[in-house]
Amino acid sequence: MKLTIKSIDINGNGIAYYKKKVVFVKGALPGEIVDVDLEIEKENYYQASIKSIIKKSNSRVKPKCDIYSKCGGCSLMHLVYGEQLKYKSDRVKEAFSKYASISPKVNKTIGMELPYNYRNKVQLVVKKLKNKVVLGLYEEGSHFVTEMDNCLIQDKAINNSLVEIKNLLNNIKLDISSKGLHKIMIRTNKENEQQITLITGKKMKLDYLVNRLSELKNVTGIFSIINNKKSGNLYDCKSIKLFGKSRLIKKISSKSYYVRPLDFFQLNDIQTEKLYNYIKKLAGDSKRIVDCYAGVGSIGQYVYSGQDLRGIEIVESAVESAKDNCKLNKIDAEYVVGSVGQVLKRWAKSGYRPDLMIFDPPRIGLDKDSINTILKVKPKSVIYVSCNPSTLAKDINLLKQKYKIESVQPFDMFPQTSHVETVVRLQRQNP
Repeated sequence: MKLTIKSIDINGNGIAYYKKKVVFVKGALPGEIVDVDLEIEKENYYQASIKSIIKKSNSRVKPKCDIYSKCGGCSLMHLVYGEQLKYKSDRVKEAFSKYASISPKVNKTIGMELPYNYRNKVQLVVKKLKNKVVLGLYEEGSHFVTEMDNCLIQDKAINNSLVEIKNLLNNIKLDISSKGLHKIMIRTNKENEQQITLITGKKMKLDYLVNRLSELKNVTGIFSIINNKKSGNLYDCKSIKLFGKSRLIKKISSKSYYVRPLDFFQLNDIQTEKLYNYIKKLAGDSKRIVDCYAGVGSIGQYVYSGQDLRGIEIVESAVESAKDNCKLNKIDAEYVVGSVGQVLKRWAKSGYRPDLMIFDPPRIGLDKDSINTILKVKPKSVIYVSCNPSTLAKDINLLKQKYKIESVQPFDMFPQTSHVETVVRLQRQNP
């Protein structure tokens, strides 16, 4: 079946139409004419795969990755990088139009000079296939693991370590299963120090493995996490140090941050510095700043230059790291555990009113309590950092009754993928 691709969706799939239904075509680009197989039919859409490309887009490039079509970790490597950046700006524009019925000026996406080998953290599945241990990712929509030997978006030092770890696991006796060792996480910093976390389904004797891993170049800390939940969510689990340093130090320009295995930290060091410099510029001369969804305090402490700085974070261990990071960066700030809405209400009752509130929420965006509290507390300015244009636009649609958009700046934190980070500055319209 021949289809003409009209656009790209939020996941990087080509969009075409057949019998008044949307057809999502993985790997297709706007303007292309493709011969496809319809694989899945739903009530409102089809999913299709490309059999052949009849008319090729001038923006199509050959992916550098040999397993690109299998892995699913990237979705836009077949699109020339300049067009990836344009696509991401367009995604933000479309989200504002669809969910907020507004059309603010969206700046060009700030990209990377070399858009490869940027990820400073990876979490891979460990599986035994035909008596051979492999490390990789599940293929999209399946339980089949695609082995990864040299991921082009991962830090090169992590790639090198993964090869050594895989060789080691293939030469020792260990329970590799959903109940045994089933995932490995590695995080690194600019100094190439590496923090390795072993994720198991039960308590295991890991002494020999830990001793061997500790001999690897640049490994400064090894941890274990027991996770036997079907969801795979690690963020209510505990990490246990097995070797070395308790935390990794991440440096962004002149600031340093302690990071534990389960602490959130941006995955692209080069783009993070650009992002934080931009936020610092937007913060201007604000005197009282609240860093909401503060994590380990990275954004608030980066913009700090003597202001009254406070941070709110619901994860207790992250607040501990944020407080330690204040000491590391010689910053006088207050961090509290709790939900943004509840803590802000408590502060408001005591008479505290921030000039600026910075938000960097998870993909689901702001909760209703946070939205309502912003509208009640009414800070002069809000800086909203988002990894999801849809929830960003939905939240701003609720805030626009009292705030106007001053700037919208997308950043390409994840080249070769469909993800885009966006920074929006909002200014209060009325006193």
